[in-house]
Amino acid sequence: MRRSAFTIIEMMAVVVIVGILSSLAVLDFHKTVERNKAKAAEYHLKSIYNAQKRYKLDNGEYFVCSNTEGVVKEEEIGKALFPNSINADAYRNIGDTLFSYDIQATEDGGYTVTATRKSGMCAGRTVKITDAGGVPDKECPVWK
Repeated sequence: MRRSAFTIIEMMAVVVIVGILSSLAVLDFHKTVERNKAKAAEYHLKSIYNAQKRYKLDNGEYFVCSNTEGVVKEEEIGKALFPNSINADAYRNIGDTLFSYDIQATEDGGYTVTATRKSGMCAGRTVKITDAGGVPDKECPVWK
């Protein structure tokens, strides 16, 4: 009498195929997570962009730092641009563990807001938006 069962070769083939598929899924998962982190930075950049527009309406000019470098660091961004916001506490120190943020003054009276990735597969890469608005410029190919 012959029994029907899987051979060891068939079982090994299934294990290899499952291993290949799972490794592809893990790689894609990490890219998806990285893209979502960049979306969070993009959200912060757009919030700063909108706050800069409100600041200019109230004060006649964009908020820029008074230091010699012309760079506003994240500690100052929340205090200046979101003083009376219902989310003011969240923006008091807009920096997080994923990105650092700064505002750079431009010679034409505008600004560029930059979010720099602190760690991960795109560490050191930036997402930028200017006073012209539009779609933020993403430096890391994974984010696009």
